[in-house]
Amino acid sequence: MMTAGSLVRLSYALGLLLAPDAMSKLRLAPATPNNAYATMTTRAFGAVHTNVSLLSLRAGVANRDVPLALSLNIGCDLGDLIATFLEWRRDGLPGAAAVGSLAVQSAGIATWSMALRRL
Repeated sequence: MMTAGSLVRLSYALGLLLAPDAMSKLRLAPATPNNAYATMTTRAFGAVHTNVSLLSLRAGVANRDVPLALSLNIGCDLGDLIATFLEWRRDGLPGAAAVGSLAVQSAGIATWSMALRRL
């Protein structure tokens, strides 16, 4: 489960890092064309999640530091969930995007927490 979740996070993160405009066109990232700040922020978000997913893959394959990697995933998803809520509250994020984002992050938190409890 950890490997599958990490591969999903890695594929999304690499898209954000390497092709933010394409991810934006697919509505998987904020609009970035002609907005260097938005592009930089999207790439940075992708870089962070790339690192988290690679660390998690290493932990799962080597069976080392698994609780730490799972806790890091929970923390990242919780941080993303809080950021989504704050942006929605400031009217910077449409309601549908906020609901979708909250659902994905909540599912991530539940999945990683269940894996951590099973250790």
